Amino acid sequence: MKRYRAGIFVIAALFCAAVVAGLVVARRFGPDQVLAEVERRLSRALGSQVSVERLRVSPGTFVRVEGDGVTAWPISDGHGLEIDRVLGSIDAFSLFGGPIELARLRLDGARLRLSALESGAFYPVGSVAGDKGDDPTTGTPNPDELLAPLISLEILVRRVLLAPHAAAVLELRNARISFEDELTPQRGVLELVNLTGQLVHHRFSDRSEFSVAGQLTEGGLTRGAIRIDGHRGQDGSIRISIGAESVELATGTRYLRKLRPQAMVSGKLSGRWIYETPEPGTGRLEADLTCLDLVSSLPGIGRSAHAVHSPQINVAGTLEINPQSATMDDFRVWNHDTSLRLQGEVSRPLNAGSVALLDLDLSNLDLGQARHLIGWLPEIEREEAEAVVAPLTSGRLDAVRVHGRATLTGWQDLLAGRSRRIPAEFSMQVKISDMIAHFGDANRLEHLAAELHWVGERVEINDATALLNGRSLPLLDLTIDGFPNFLGGDPRLREMDSQATPMFGLDTLWDSLRPDSAATRSHPTRVGLEIDFLEHPLFVWPMSEIGATIVAQSGGVHIESDHAIWAGVPIELRADWRFQPRETVSVEMKASSPPTTVAIPEHGDGWARGRFDVGAIGGGRWQQNEAHGQFVANGGQVRIRELAIDMAPTGQARADGLLDLSQRDAVPYRVNFGVVDGDGAAIAKLFGLPDSQIMGTMKLDGSFEGVLKTEQPFFSNLTGLLDLTVVEGAIRKVTPSVVAIAEATADINSYDPSEIVPFDRVESLLEFADGRLRSSSFSLDGPRIGIVSSGELELVAPIKTIDAQVYVFLFRKLDRVLSKIPILNRMLLGTDENLVAAAFDVSGTWSDPKIEPILLPSSAGSTSQVLQGVPHFVMRGIRALGSLVKPDRTRAPGPPPSSPDPSAELSPETLQPQDES
Repeated sequence: MKRYRAGIFVIAALFCAAVVAGLVVARRFGPDQVLAEVERRLSRALGSQVSVERLRVSPGTFVRVEGDGVTAWPISDGHGLEIDRVLGSIDAFSLFGGPIELARLRLDGARLRLSALESGAFYPVGSVAGDKGDDPTTGTPNPDELLAPLISLEILVRRVLLAPHAAAVLELRNARISFEDELTPQRGVLELVNLTGQLVHHRFSDRSEFSVAGQLTEGGLTRGAIRIDGHRGQDGSIRISIGAESVELATGTRYLRKLRPQAMVSGKLSGRWIYETPEPGTGRLEADLTCLDLVSSLPGIGRSAHAVHSPQINVAGTLEINPQSATMDDFRVWNHDTSLRLQGEVSRPLNAGSVALLDLDLSNLDLGQARHLIGWLPEIEREEAEAVVAPLTSGRLDAVRVHGRATLTGWQDLLAGRSRRIPAEFSMQVKISDMIAHFGDANRLEHLAAELHWVGERVEINDATALLNGRSLPLLDLTIDGFPNFLGGDPRLREMDSQATPMFGLDTLWDSLRPDSAATRSHPTRVGLEIDFLEHPLFVWPMSEIGATIVAQSGGVHIESDHAIWAGVPIELRADWRFQPRETVSVEMKASSPPTTVAIPEHGDGWARGRFDVGAIGGGRWQQNEAHGQFVANGGQVRIRELAIDMAPTGQARADGLLDLSQRDAVPYRVNFGVVDGDGAAIAKLFGLPDSQIMGTMKLDGSFEGVLKTEQPFFSNLTGLLDLTVVEGAIRKVTPSVVAIAEATADINSYDPSEIVPFDRVESLLEFADGRLRSSSFSLDGPRIGIVSSGELELVAPIKTIDAQVYVFLFRKLDRVLSKIPILNRMLLGTDENLVAAAFDVSGTWSDPKIEPILLPSSAGSTSQVLQGVPHFVMRGIRALGSLVKPDRTRAPGPPPSSPDPSAELSPETLQPQDES
């Protein structure tokens, strides 16, 4: 109790002493002395000569001072600092010893004008801060690094908390800070208004702290609220807290446009930054922010005026800073459906040359947003950001994971496609879906989905699927070694204005023409290609100077190319294109360094042009030694030109054709062709006849038009004409029709049926239509027999039918004929030798035909009687044979005459030889 009373007494005594001291000081020191002391204290705290217009002193427990008209940092149009009124008090306890201290100082209506320095920091207008020597970052090891704003803030706060103070407690009321820069006239002054706060220096410790809060305005319009708190501990550590409430991001546009002219950002930012630093150059920054209604626009980026628009985006993470590096720890940006995680370490000084080890994990990002974010990077031009994922226009990045070590410039160059240098330890995994791309005006690639794995210089694309103009493309697996060589090339070499359409008919074409598996294994077909240029959306970028070999395999083809140019980069590739059970393309590619200068390839119409050669084909129906030709692709069509074929075992063929590969299950085609010196047996085999059914040297001229369809016979959609000539050959009597006719004529003594029917010449004009083969002028001229026929044969139905009329003519040896026919009229009118030995109707099924003789009038009498029942097509056949009047097997038959009235009577003059002149 005694000690308690003693304490009370001491405090009371000190209080009374302070009152007395205050009265003494007030009487001893006049207003002029106090004014000088206040000006001195303020000048030392602010680093500028301070002027106080008026000052009043009042005695009391504390000596109270009141002044107005306080100014500092004079300039032509005023002062950098103006204070309407200053209220303060002298701490009476300081009068007992040491310098006199102001216990409290309150600044009412303070107005501070700040201007931007070249470093980006702000300093009071009119202060010596215009000299770089007073820049807050001057004297730091790296004043130009990317952390300069944070370093400037740290230095400024340290100065505030450590600088000589005007009073133990400094208060602000209704203060205003104006930020003046070159954009102020256009957008209005950016200001902090209605500022209140205080700065406290603790008397008995080294601790100090401050807080200040106010509203942010631009051009007089409120843009949000800001609060800044600072604290200095006894150990010298600094803690800075910055809080924002509904701060409009549009206020920062004036500074962002220095980086990106015409850029626009809007939205409201709320949250807090906390920066703790135990000593200069070392610290930890924590961020927890939320942005509402974010809108960001970069003209020319993202194909829209507002490439990013999100109702809410959250940002959280930490940044550890030391003199050697800055480390991001679980830095996250996310909204309702997209998430970005970033971890890494960047060496200091933090500038373009700093080495950065990054781990990035992104999920579910819109492609437009990705392009937009790349476009904000400071070293990337708009066109580069646009070209990074061109020609893709929309879609999603479902997942992106990136790891690697490179300089910040190296990372930006990689993202911009300017550099082929890959970061150390680099790896990337990307999964995309619902991508849409446009190639020129004609092609639209959509629903593109794939997984990409990129490690070092190797890229693998797995399970890529897409629709081209609404049709499915083959499943693609692609591996590229040397992928960085595609980066940094001439962007013009990646431009594609293709008029190509999807080649949907390739699998149908393959299914219709492929050799059987046994033939493929024993006689693989090789196709050589030399392609001048190729611009098809399937290959994404233009290709040129392609040399490739295609080898048919079971279910598809194998492709090898030892030289090609793709997007200006030399490549080699190996590919397997399989059509069954699902159309799949597997490609392995190696890319080399691109030449320093590459000419932009020129080409005419179409999207591909080149030459091809086909090696020996020895299996299946078709056989050849080699073939070569040219091709031009335009739209969905491929035109074959100057096709020349060396047939096996003999023969030469030439053809021109057109294939339409734009349909999924049908390949319309048109072909004109000719064959000379062809092997009859080999060509007959093409039409499904048994081996060696027909032998001889064959000449063909034809024009076919039709549609190849999966699982439909070739002849079902074929229309066309075939002009056929075969000389010096034979027909084996192995088909049911021939056997039946031979048996029906076996009783004619002049005809000796045998296994082979030799002939000197066979001629016919064959017509293909509606799945049938028709002929009205088939003729066979042989040493022992002649045949003239007309009719049609079913080629498609499972049970094939035949409907024909066949006329068999028997001819004895020439010496026997001459001995019995001394003159021509005698031969025509005689009765011993029959001109027509037999005539038949052949009908029914091909495997079991029905043969019925055609009854003709008696051969006795005039020729007109003999030929009364012979149809006119027989007469054309007789002329074609040339056996009655003037045999001439070297002369091709002329065009058939127009058909007369079938009821007209044939006269002998009808059979008279024609004047060759």
